[in-house]
Amino acid sequence: MVWFVTDGEMLFVSSQDENRDWVRNARKDPSVEVSIGNTTRQMTAQPVLSDAEKDRIRKSYHRKYLLSRVYYILASLVGISREIGIVFELKPKQICSSGTN
Repeated sequence: MVWFVTDGEMLFVSSQDENRDWVRNARKDPSVEVSIGNTTRQMTAQPVLSDAEKDRIRKSYHRKYLLSRVYYILASLVGISREIGIVFELKPKQICSSGTN
């Protein structure tokens, strides 16, 4: 299970641990398959590099997941990094069709 957030039409996933298998796999091959409920889609994982964008996404996690807010507060109190870690924007793959006349 991976936590995710949406922002309008965009879908994001993140991890504090950059050594997780799915993170290493997405870096090696950005073609990913995402299943949410009964829906599975082919997508492309694009790393989010902007600190401002990561901060906006972190706030989306806080709105969606109570545990994310609790972790952020506790990390502040004990001096643990509150960085969101690696973030990927997942974009639907374009379906290409070649028509014949």
